[in-house]
Amino acid sequence: MAITWPPHPATLSRRAPNRAFLARQLLLERPPLPTHAVIEHLTGLQAQAPQAPYVGLWTRIRDFAPDDLSVLLLDRSAVRLILMRSTVHLVTADDCFWLRPTVQSSVDRAVGPRGSRKLEGAEPAELVPLPATFAPSHRPARTPPRP
Repeated sequence: MAITWPPHPATLSRRAPNRAFLARQLLLERPPLPTHAVIEHLTGLQAQAPQAPYVGLWTRIRDFAPDDLSVLLLDRSAVRLILMRSTVHLVTADDCFWLRPTVQSSVDRAVGPRGSRKLEGAEPAELVPLPATFAPSHRPARTPPRP
């Protein structure tokens, strides 16, 4: 059986990739989704400044209540930590389990010796097991997305 191609394949307009990107980031519509689901969908929301994730979620979620995020942070279902581009991001705790090890080597290179000097009395290798003591008792059911 021969494969036949249309005479002129569809061409994306210049606007189509832009619209697709904005839709993926939940910036075209504000759906009525739970805060945790939006954080998980985005797999990382800029959180360098403490208010940034609140604004970021307000722009994406219809009827967003700041307390929704505060509760997730207090019960450790969501966390702020250094991740992509060595800046602070907000992610779900489950995503943190696979994201942080994925970017750890680039964080080490970016922070370098200047970061460990601020640890006074602790070796970075001693701190690696500590996050597990603060984590929820369950392990993530979600696997990292494939490239």
